[in-house]
Amino acid sequence: MAKIEEQKTQIFDTATRLFREFGIRRVSIDDICRDLRISKKTFYSYFPQKEDLIRELSKLVYNESVKRFAKIFNGRSAVEALLLIVSKSYEFADNNDNIIREDIEKYYPKIFEEIRELHTALFKSTFEKNIRQGIAEGYYRDDLDVELLLAYNLLYAHSNGIKEIEKMLGRTFSKKRIVQFFNDMFIHIIVNERGMKYFEENYYNKFRT
Repeated sequence: MAKIEEQKTQIFDTATRLFREFGIRRVSIDDICRDLRISKKTFYSYFPQKEDLIRELSKLVYNESVKRFAKIFNGRSAVEALLLIVSKSYEFADNNDNIIREDIEKYYPKIFEEIRELHTALFKSTFEKNIRQGIAEGYYRDDLDVELLLAYNLLYAHSNGIKEIEKMLGRTFSKKRIVQFFNDMFIHIIVNERGMKYFEENYYNKFRT
């Protein structure tokens, strides 16, 4: 069993590296097997077809997201967790390597929708928990329409709004600057005076450079 899991991990790692470098469409099963020096028979014993590899790889990435979210939110105040999410968004802005996600959306739309539904459920539960926790802790506005705020963010996440904004503004502004702008807007919408003071002391001096 350990050997099987180890070999599957090696296939995942190799496929991810090749997909990131060349794109999913251009990487064949032969390429993966040749790089790993395994037979196609061995590959097919784990994944009957390339689509099965893509699906399992996507679910693996989702499971890692669940772990990261749990690590961020467990044991932290709402405002501390939000601050960490903001910092992570800057790391993401500096990483332009979205080729795998874009290829899955383009060439494997069914798998993309399956994983997006999982991510949507995760986002909804963690975001709502954070907002209600922040209100209870006295950092967020207590007059927020939580349901409408959640619905708006889910709608925006499901639309092509983010892509369109980056496409239009990206000609003039860096992705990091765009992320910073929308982070600032969101923070000002949800926090109260106490929360704003926290962000001024811990966010603006640290991340807005």
